[in-house]
Amino acid sequence: MLKKINIYSDKDVLYITDDEKEAEKLLKEKEAVLFVCENPENAPFIQGCRFVTDTEGMKDHGYLAMVYSRYKNIPLQILETERTYVREITTDDVKALYSLYDDEALKYVEPLYEYDEEVIFTKKYIENMYGFYGYGLWLVFEKETDELIGRAGIEIRNIDGADKNELAYIIRKDYRRKGYGYEVCKAILNYAFTKLSMDEVVIVIEKDNVPSINMADRIGATPIALSAVNGCEYMIFQCRNN
Repeated sequence: MLKKINIYSDKDVLYITDDEKEAEKLLKEKEAVLFVCENPENAPFIQGCRFVTDTEGMKDHGYLAMVYSRYKNIPLQILETERTYVREITTDDVKALYSLYDDEALKYVEPLYEYDEEVIFTKKYIENMYGFYGYGLWLVFEKETDELIGRAGIEIRNIDGADKNELAYIIRKDYRRKGYGYEVCKAILNYAFTKLSMDEVVIVIEKDNVPSINMADRIGATPIALSAVNGCEYMIFQCRNN
């Protein structure tokens, strides 16, 4: 079996096959390939093949678009809100991050590396976080202007020995107090519950970060614990998929 699926245009072709030799040939030609077999867990090893599915998976166009985009390094648009859209980061976005992070109010946020190192980090992040987990920190853009106004998403954070899915966000200083943080965080929570099938998302906030504590309360998060890291106390908030 060999199928050619046009994803975004006639030039954006995803090849779907259940033939190992055909898959190997296409991959050597730098094509995007989805290998199909009855039991993906027992699929044969094919050098360079990043995605395997069963016959049901090949019917999901959203999944097929994701597979093609991963091969071709095309950032996925994750969601839209009334005033924003959220998409994956690319290395082309790295320069714009520095103006976003140039803000004394972001003392709670881990700083960026120097530019060249941040580009390397971003490449690895795209491959390992987006590529393996399918989520991570994304970029937030205002629809009307296409300006980068924030960064938000779901990170994996170890809290007291257990890995948790954490909602994290920053909003550009000139866009704060306008409801953007609430708008984006509510949409990401909904995405985590409905698209990523998460049962729980936590928010980790330093005890004196009053604006973020108020935000957690607004989106319906419940304080459940305190945790200390390097002498700093954090409040742990929980959001449940009810």
